[in-house]
Amino acid sequence: MGLVGAQVVKWWGDLDHSKERTADIAYALLRTILYGAVDDGLIPTNPGQRIRGAGKPSRRRTVDPLTPAQMQAVADAMPERWRLGVLLSAWCALRSGEMRELRRGDIDLARGIVKVRRAVARAGGETIIGAPKTDAGIRDVTISTPMLPDVCRHLLDFAQIGDNGLLFYDAATGLAVHDGTWRRAWLKA
Repeated sequence: MGLVGAQVVKWWGDLDHSKERTADIAYALLRTILYGAVDDGLIPTNPGQRIRGAGKPSRRRTVDPLTPAQMQAVADAMPERWRLGVLLSAWCALRSGEMRELRRGDIDLARGIVKVRRAVARAGGETIIGAPKTDAGIRDVTISTPMLPDVCRHLLDFAQIGDNGLLFYDAATGLAVHDGTWRRAWLKA
């Protein structure tokens, strides 16, 4: 196994395995670094590939979806200007970045649809507006009839003016609401 391999095995054994996902992520990072060292000729083989089962993502996490009543309670607890975002995300199956980049022109009240054409994301400290994650993400989604009055009210009271006006934005900057800001409001709600 060699000295480095023995050190990796000891390091893995010393990790706090009560947080298995964190341990797996740390191991996967070490293994990647060691592959780089092999590529650079610093070590002959990767000693990080020898621990069976290490670095594989844990599947122990379970997610209990919210009930319709719980989702409505979250929407009602959000800041009023973002309440519709929760409802659209839940009932129209929109990702956070898709919802936060919706524009007035994306809402077709006559047909009762929302046109998903863009998403906003952050990478490297920059805001990036682009197409949804996949080609299938570009789609038209039906807005349920009971939700249309909420959409109309939101367009009148909270959305920016003009077809290109954002439905959900940061009042201070006029830009799409930042994911961290949205997430904090969601967790508080």
